[in-house]
Order: sequence, then structure tokens, then C-alpha cells
Amino acid sequence: DDDTGRARLRGDSAGKTLRHTAVVDSIGDMEKEAGRSVWTEVSGLFGPFPDSMPAAARGRVADGTLRRIDLVTMDHNLRGRLIDPTVADPATPAAVQAAASASRVEPNHVADEAEAEKEAHYPDTPPGFELRPVGLTTQMGVGTRGRQYFAELGLALARRRNATETPRSRQVTAATREVYARVGVALMRAQADRLAA
Repeated sequence: DDDTGRARLRGDSAGKTLRHTAVVDSIGDMEKEAGRSVWTEVSGLFGPFPDSMPAAARGRVADGTLRRIDLVTMDHNLRGRLIDPTVADPATPAAVQAAASASRVEPNHVADEAEAEKEAHYPDTPPGFELRPVGLTTQMGVGTRGRQYFAELGLALARRRNATETPRSRQVTAATREVYARVGVALMRAQADRLAA
């Protein structure tokens, strides 16, 4: 019996791909609105795996040169960002067991772990770029690095919309809330569409 549909979502690989695509598209749209150039599913930025990189961090990628980044963006100052969102389920049996056995659980620990995995997978970020891993949970929890990036994106949107490098704090707050809302709506709609299907 799966009243919540959680087990069905976990086993739906096509749904995971669609959910991921919805999140990537949402972030990419806001990057464009912030005035940045955006490329998706970029390969060729990384060389072979560093010798020091553990096998676990390599994931299912056989050759380091085949690693792809979800979003590559560049602003008018030629500052590059490699944005790689991932969605993790915080209620898998393993995650629930880990939370139950921990004396203190951080609210978004699963998202933070997902971000750490991305950082381990891309330790050789090319010069001129900064890695922005964005760990999300299926209930729209956001990891530490993701929250930092969302704040950065909110500031960029506020600057663009107000044509100033120093927008008012309430404008930045509103734009940052919008980032969370748009990503959250994209994520929830993708999951709801799959459950409905």
C-alpha cells in the first residue's frame, strides 16, 4: 500500500528525469532573466578523473571527460558558474533510519549530502568557473550551498530588474523568495504530473 505515492516516485526513473529537467529549466530561465548567458547539458569542460578522486565519487561515469554539467552560465564580467541541481528523497528507509539514529539531525541534511556528492564529483572545476551544487529534497528542502546560490541569484535578479548594483534589501528579499517559489513550483508540478500519470 503506497498512499503517498512515495514508493512509486522512487521507482520511476523517467519521472526523476522529468523532475530534474523541470528544476534545471526553472533555474536556467531565471539565470537568463538575470542577464546571464546560459548553456545546458554541457560536456567537454572536464578532463580525466584526478588520480586522487575516489571511485565512489566518480559515480556511473566511466571516463572523467564524459562528465556533463547541467547549467553553465556566464555574466557580463565573464564570471562563470557551473550549476548542478539534484533532488534527493529525505524519506527513503535509509535516510529515515539515519535520522532516527542521529542525536541531532539538520533539517536539510539529505540535500547537504547531495551537494557534497556533487562537489566530490567535480573537484577539478575549470579556472574561471565556480561550482554551484544545488541539493533539493522532494519536499523542497534546500541544502546549504543551494541556499547560498539562491540568494546570489535573487540578488542578480533584483539588480537586473532595478537597473542598479545596489537594489533595496526588500527587493532582493522578494527576488530570492521568487527563486524558491519558482523552483519549488516546477519541482512539485513535475512530481504531481508523474503521480497523476
